[in-house]
Amino acid sequence: MTTKGLAPKFTDKPKIKQAGKNVVFECTLIADPIGQISWSKEGTPIASGGRFKAAVQSSGTNHTLTLEISQINTQDGGDYAVVAKNAFGESSANIKLNLGTKAQPQKAPKFPDKPQIRKDKDTNEVVLSCLLEGKPKPELTFYLADKVITEKPGKRTFVVTPLSEDTYTVEIRIASPTPEDGGNYRINAKNGAGESNASITLNLQAKEKTGDNPPTFEPSSIKKDGRAVVIECRCTANPAPTFTWLKGSLEVKPRIGKYEKKSFKDGAVYVEVLRILVSPNPNHLAINTD
Repeated sequence: MTTKGLAPKFTDKPKIKQAGKNVVFECTLIADPIGQISWSKEGTPIASGGRFKAAVQSSGTNHTLTLEISQINTQDGGDYAVVAKNAFGESSANIKLNLGTKAQPQKAPKFPDKPQIRKDKDTNEVVLSCLLEGKPKPELTFYLADKVITEKPGKRTFVVTPLSEDTYTVEIRIASPTPEDGGNYRINAKNGAGESNASITLNLQAKEKTGDNPPTFEPSSIKKDGRAVVIECRCTANPAPTFTWLKGSLEVKPRIGKYEKKSFKDGAVYVEVLRILVSPNPNHLAINTD
């Protein structure tokens, strides 16, 4: 008959907490049974008692291991280890305690301001940016639609810029953005003191194509102006049309003393004017556009 159980496994990085003049090491362990727990400093076993107090809090197969050192001094600095061992295996976690006059304080991650979206004029990238506070420097995980994303060379990069010892700007930079790059982004920040999330929605809608319209003529006008005949044609079109005047099958081109052409736009209407200085029979003229 096989006995069921779980080999020891430390699930998170050890935490160091300060309470007055005391320091507490805290580790999270999964094991069944919990087995034997031993603490050491630089290879020397630590017995619970005096200034050192080891404790275990268990809930099923989850266990929280702590070692409290009271009245810490510079001699307590160094490399510590905790080992968990049962019939199914063994696991260890290491903790480095750096001491000057006191343990370094920690600050849980926090996004104090609302994330911003801007366009970098120099690189033409879309930039999702937010301010982050935390000490020590938080570890970051990036998500799009709740799926972990990573950097893509030439497409998506993550930039973290320190502003002070516990403040940073965090950016997701997207090159040549397309509608597929849109969606709900999330930045998870985590350190030994806690974690926090910043969410931002990027809307990248595909531009609707403007429909093309073929040239459509309004009724043309023919009038006399002294010795000249003036023909005016008006039409709407998208994109802008070009005009070609024909007499019979021959193209009519501007010629000093004979033909004058003028084009302009009147609102959404394109206007083309042909001024004939020597009056022909206007019925011989036809208009073609392309």
